[in-house]
Amino acid sequence: MSLIDFSAEEYEVLSWLSHLMQGSEKGVKIFEVDAKTGEVKLVADPPMKLDRSSLFKILDRLESRGLVKSVFEKKIATCVRCGKGLFQPHLNCPACSSEDIEKVIVHVHNCGASIPETLLSSVKTCPKCGDVLERKDFVNSHGRFVCNSCGEVFEHPEVVSECVSCGFSAKASDMVYLTLRRYTPTESGSLLLEVRSPLRVLLRKLLEEGFKVSENVSLRGVSGATHQISLLAVRVEETRVYEVGYFVDAETLLRFAVKRLDVEKTSIPGALGRIRWIMAGVEFAEAALKTAETFGVEVEVVKVA
Repeated sequence: MSLIDFSAEEYEVLSWLSHLMQGSEKGVKIFEVDAKTGEVKLVADPPMKLDRSSLFKILDRLESRGLVKSVFEKKIATCVRCGKGLFQPHLNCPACSSEDIEKVIVHVHNCGASIPETLLSSVKTCPKCGDVLERKDFVNSHGRFVCNSCGEVFEHPEVVSECVSCGFSAKASDMVYLTLRRYTPTESGSLLLEVRSPLRVLLRKLLEEGFKVSENVSLRGVSGATHQISLLAVRVEETRVYEVGYFVDAETLLRFAVKRLDVEKTSIPGALGRIRWIMAGVEFAEAALKTAETFGVEVEVVKVA
């Protein structure tokens, strides 16, 4: 796969999967169903505010490129009306749709007639051939369902599922099903994350320029809040406080601007010279650049290709 056509969305989703994989050996389950409400929920907020459809398209693309692998877990039915996944099953007679059915032993007469055992005490002759019913004339016996409303004898009832949330009912065969799979970044995917990581690229660059660099530093703000920053780079004439992302939107940049406003120089360990707050990323949304200009935050484009 060419690095050139590797989009920000693909990187963010691959990175998101890698983060969710920590401590898991079975792969990442994307969806789960709330046992109380039937809500079908993502296990974690996807990056870049991707909706369900977009997320699956990107996962399919990553899998087709060998960066992600998935295994089938199960399918869950979802209501075509409200989209939830919690149902009350009903077993109905396929002839009249009544739920008044029961499973009994059915005896097969030598003429082919099926006669429920519950009727043998009241029926003396075969309803099909008219012969007197005798035990020796039954050629087979098996379990069958009998409808107490219309008398139909059948092997399989009709399964109807009623949505617990909105009451909509449908045959099991007519339900909409969501396939649940577990996803895992492949070795190629993990390697590509490392190669394309703007934080790794920026860290190497800063070290080459003579900075002393620390990762994942906690800074205490005037408000009392603790702020995490990606990199703290210090050399004699300046100190750089970095937040690093792949795709930077306005919301991400605004959060970084708040940290800048809340943290004083004396709270930055080992700070020397001029303090520069820099938002670094591979791609920036136009709104993010405008937000940076408004709040006086520097931006730095990281070249990862």
